[in-house]
Amino acid sequence: YLEAPPLIRRLAERNTLHVVTTRFTPTARPHTQQFIDQHYPDCFTSLKYSFHQERNPNGSKGLLCKNEKIALLVEDCAAYARDAVEHGVKAILINRPWNVREQVPACVPRIDLADLEDTVHHLLNGHD
Repeated sequence: YLEAPPLIRRLAERNTLHVVTTRFTPTARPHTQQFIDQHYPDCFTSLKYSFHQERNPNGSKGLLCKNEKIALLVEDCAAYARDAVEHGVKAILINRPWNVREQVPACVPRIDLADLEDTVHHLLNGHD
């Protein structure tokens, strides 16, 4: 995603962004934080781990977004996009080779990264 850092910076200027990840293991956490700090400094308000032993043992990103009042999940995994919708959270699926054959609800736009800014704007401003 070479085009992602400037795109995320522009989105962060107009939106409150959070990272929602399932990478919760003690070894993965510091690598995830380091990657964000290196490539996306000052873009994200928080880094949220979807897995919690008591509150979210299945690691549902949709449940975390619902509980944290995160309005929109941008995802490259179709299962997490479906999970978001099941929890009443809007989702966008970024086209990637591993998800092209995966089904998502009709309300989930399947887009190329280049279309992310416009799609986020439309979904967050009531234009589905």
